[in-house]
Amino acid sequence: MAQFRMRLNCIDHYQAVPSRFDPQIFRGDGTRPESLPKIPVIRVFGATETGQKVCAHIHGALPYVFIEYRGELVSENGMRQIAEVRVGH
Repeated sequence: MAQFRMRLNCIDHYQAVPSRFDPQIFRGDGTRPESLPKIPVIRVFGATETGQKVCAHIHGALPYVFIEYRGELVSENGMRQIAEVRVGH
């Protein structure tokens, strides 16, 4: 993959419905994008080495949390608990 370099001037983010640029969320199965949760898109402003202005919208940078668990997991209960966390209950 070719590299794209730019000098960073400003960075922010916004929430948007998933698009084809968000393959981990977007489904091409006819699901209405409006029914899916909004996801973050990072917006970067800057300039290339030749001075050309740039506004890049970066998709796929999803936030995450890591929680270490040192307890014992029983297979049946563990899979159910993981499924509940993914659904957000």
